[in-house]
Amino acid sequence: NELIYLNRSDDGMLPIMHAIDNGNPALLKAIMARPEIQLDKYATGVEYLQYSDMSPLEFAVARKNLPAVIALVEALKKSGSNINAWQNSPLIVRENDQFVPIPSKNCRNPFLIGLELWASPAGQDFARITADGKPQTHPYQEVLEHLLKNGANINERDLNNKPLITHVAALGNTEIMKWMLKNGADPNARDAN
Repeated sequence: NELIYLNRSDDGMLPIMHAIDNGNPALLKAIMARPEIQLDKYATGVEYLQYSDMSPLEFAVARKNLPAVIALVEALKKSGSNINAWQNSPLIVRENDQFVPIPSKNCRNPFLIGLELWASPAGQDFARITADGKPQTHPYQEVLEHLLKNGANINERDLNNKPLITHVAALGNTEIMKWMLKNGADPNARDAN
């Protein structure tokens, strides 16, 4: 069955998500090459949400999987897709062995997911110095820098006209705020309301 690539496994994940999660770039590329995947629609678009609560690019960013992010961004650029696409998407929960969408007031894009996870307490639990005393770049920073180099807009506004920098300011992480400003974020950006 051709649609097996869009069917969830028992844990609720799609085959493309398993390939990202397991760090298997060959499997990821093979799945992305399947015609039914329609990467241009499903990698950043809301159409994918009938199968999963995150797009593959959002999932790869959330997992800090730079090789998967690189492969997905390359494929998305070839298809002409917008990696800055915003989703005002439902969360998908499992109820009685069924996957049910719950409407959400939140909107997100892959770049915002990376920023929020980097700023989260779990994202801050990171050794900044390697065992041999060398500084280490945060994995979310590496992923976000790749997105920036490939068209992500650090001054993007969400569907409610709220700039990314105000999302991060609300989280109170000055290190990431400085990084955003260094990478071109508008220091004068304000919410629309």
